[in-house]
Amino acid sequence: MKRFLFLAATCLFVFLLPDLKAQDREWEFEKMQKRNEQKKQESDSILVHLKNKWDIKLTYGRWHFASNAKSKTEELFTLPRSMGFWQLVGSWHFSEKLSVDISIGFQLTKDVPTPNIGDLLNGGDVEIEGSGGLFLPFDLGLKYYFAKERFRPLVGFGVGSVSANFQYTLAEGNLSSGFSRTDNRLRSRAALGKFFAGFDYRSGKHTILCVNFSYYYSDAFKEPIGGYLRYQGFAVNAGFSVVF
Repeated sequence: MKRFLFLAATCLFVFLLPDLKAQDREWEFEKMQKRNEQKKQESDSILVHLKNKWDIKLTYGRWHFASNAKSKTEELFTLPRSMGFWQLVGSWHFSEKLSVDISIGFQLTKDVPTPNIGDLLNGGDVEIEGSGGLFLPFDLGLKYYFAKERFRPLVGFGVGSVSANFQYTLAEGNLSSGFSRTDNRLRSRAALGKFFAGFDYRSGKHTILCVNFSYYYSDAFKEPIGGYLRYQGFAVNAGFSVVF
């Protein structure tokens, strides 16, 4: 009888051993899964916190002048309504949903035609007209985030000033008698306000992707700059930030 019970216990142990090992492997897998989930939670926690951090943002997009900003008087040269728009923004996040922004934009456009080389070499008279414009909008603003997540819709406003520069150049003459050049420069500065909306997406511990739509409106210039009475229009920009 004792021998029979010993054999039965041995057979039962051998029969249950694979299940015990399987349970042990599953338990190890669950521990690994819990560790991965914990790491993910820690990473997500970092990615949704911006309080007491700086981010420096560089964006590029297109600027479009509003139709009612255009001067009604005839100008020698008028800047295009659309041009490239660079923007550098520094943001200090003093809470999870509010930040102070310091922003400077850069817009430069030039229209300088190429003379006819054949006419120039043959001694013919050449007349070249060119123009260019530079705008530097600067503002200090406040930004509000609607959520404390990796994806954050936002709105904001800013006040500051815009520096505007325009140059019209006329070059004429020929190879035998020489060339003369006349430059006409205009400069003005005006108070500026802007409203903007968009979103930030926290793509990594030190990076943010962003898209912004901004509307600008300034006081009138002292005189039209490149055919425009004021700095009024909108810009659509996309870019990235470095968080530290």
